[in-house]
Amino acid sequence: MSTRSRLSGGSLLCLALAIGASGCSSAKPAAAPAPVPSPTVSAAPSASPSTSASASNAALSADQLRDQSLRDLLSPGTVTVDLNSGAAGKSLTSHVAYDMGAGNILGTITPEGEGSFGLVRHGATAWVKPDTTFWQVLGGKDGALAAQKFDGHYLSGRSDDNEFQSLVKAFALDSVIQQYISVDDHATLGAPTTVDGQQALTLTLDHVGTPTTILVAAEGKPHPLKLTHGTDTLSFHDYGTPVVVQEPSADQVVSLDDVRKLGAA
Repeated sequence: MSTRSRLSGGSLLCLALAIGASGCSSAKPAAAPAPVPSPTVSAAPSASPSTSASASNAALSADQLRDQSLRDLLSPGTVTVDLNSGAAGKSLTSHVAYDMGAGNILGTITPEGEGSFGLVRHGATAWVKPDTTFWQVLGGKDGALAAQKFDGHYLSGRSDDNEFQSLVKAFALDSVIQQYISVDDHATLGAPTTVDGQQALTLTLDHVGTPTTILVAAEGKPHPLKLTHGTDTLSFHDYGTPVVVQEPSADQVVSLDDVRKLGAA
């Protein structure tokens, strides 16, 4: 799907690529950025002091802090991430809570000028809940009809529907972080600082030629607290807070195919 006149596949793919700072047009989505090494929780740890709840992370080297903060973020546990991206001249904001152990996601994504949509994932199953404006965007030339017919419903996609699955995957935490951090990035330590009153260490990574600055908790677990990369800012908070996901009932869900059929009705 490459035109906005039928389901706006370009819009879905633009959203899937938005964190990667890819520009999009209504006729043809731009190519995805070149892949970079993905952070992984199974990467071999650097030799380092313990990072128990009473440890000071200031004793870690830059590479150790990079590796341990990545593992801390992507290991089983919960965290909420607020993203503000100004990439490609069009802003995108999101507020998403993750349960990395259960694979659950609950949040809201707001692309500039296109309304917003809720994102719900329970294990391996995901749904998107567009607001009225985003239904109009998805419907393209049939946007008004889509909003009238489907507003208030959740949207689901088949497991083999690349558009829908790409959108969901784009907002998975490991995919988000991969846009800004790699375990191969050269790391340097900067001056100590604070984030919302919490003591933090400054870590700068050379990520594909653009610096990524991460502020990591100075004491206890090496939680990332804030990340900046170009025009993008991510804030990490509510570590350990339960993420409660409720699956929508069958009568609240429509399929991507249902929306595609609007123009043919």
